[in-house]
Amino acid sequence: MNQPAIAALHRACSRVGPGRLPGADSEAIGAGYAAASAAAFVAVAYATLATAVSGVGLVAAPYASVAVAALAFPIVVPAAFAIGLVGWRLLAPKSPICAGALGLLGVGATYVAMFVVIGVPITALEALSGADPLRAAVFSWGVVYFAVLETWWVAIPVGAVSGYIYASVVSLAA
Repeated sequence: MNQPAIAALHRACSRVGPGRLPGADSEAIGAGYAAASAAAFVAVAYATLATAVSGVGLVAAPYASVAVAALAFPIVVPAAFAIGLVGWRLLAPKSPICAGALGLLGVGATYVAMFVVIGVPITALEALSGADPLRAAVFSWGVVYFAVLETWWVAIPVGAVSGYIYASVVSLAA
């Protein structure tokens, strides 16, 4: 990306975007905000596009897609924030290419975190109620599998581009 576009994005984020949030001046917390913003964008883009393609008959139940995105939003966005923050603190990529790769890893880690946040409580509740915990674990895996299958096409490029752009903005600000 060219520097004027990155500089304009940096100014916009500082004035009206995530750059105004608490702690955004810290690179790691800023990476968390960038990852959370990317996750929010993915959820909204998925719901919007699923609804749009339903108009041409490609999706049987568009409102189910919107409901899934809405239910996933409060899980995925905080998980992406935590993963972006921890990933930046552990790896601290300085080149935009490395940060783009970290964004890809963050997408996968967010899917794993979603499985843990959804699967562990459901499985534990099933085990405590005397029901079959294996059935609950399979259900939880199915929910995450469905989420990956439905959203990978938007999550992977957005995660990579988000990491790349964030590292470009950080290197410009430094």
